[in-house]
Amino acid sequence: MSQTKLILASGSRVRATLLKNADIPFQIIKTDTDEALIKEQGLKLGHDLETIALHLALAKAKAVDAPSDTVVLGADQLMEFEGRAFDKPKTISEAKERLLSFRGKPHSLINACVLMQNGKMIWHHIERPILHVRNFTPSELETYFKQCNDDILNSVGAYQLEHVGIRLFEKIQGDYFAILGLAISPLLAALRELEVIEF
Repeated sequence: MSQTKLILASGSRVRATLLKNADIPFQIIKTDTDEALIKEQGLKLGHDLETIALHLALAKAKAVDAPSDTVVLGADQLMEFEGRAFDKPKTISEAKERLLSFRGKPHSLINACVLMQNGKMIWHHIERPILHVRNFTPSELETYFKQCNDDILNSVGAYQLEHVGIRLFEKIQGDYFAILGLAISPLLAALRELEVIEF
């Protein structure tokens, strides 16, 4: 019996790295999904952010035309702070303002993952870790940005927890890997059941 194949419907370098580090064979197909439109429609319909994140992940997976022996993984992440959803910052200036507003306060990252096969969603998972930002000084923030590059604009929170960004936090609650962009433990359980991986 041939093994089920996996496609990652994302251009995220971090998600690809997490799969590679777990020694999971996969192919990357980046989809052209209108994320802004899905968010806008979801908010107009009164959907909560978990539902919108799930719809984003599902839209990415649905956009891949995959053969029947292949499972497609879609994932997305939204950030909520004081009841408001945030997109990735467009400039370093915007990133600085965002992090300054987070000082001494918690925010959450909503991570949604879906698996699709033969055009149907066969598994989904949502994690909502909470991150508590410490009350750093403006001077410390400037030092942080001197050690970063424009890659932080690929992070909705303008930090990369796996690098120097961890210094901005007092504590985190929840799945560390979901914060990075992929709740790997529940995903591995699903991939074992689907015979994408053996163990």
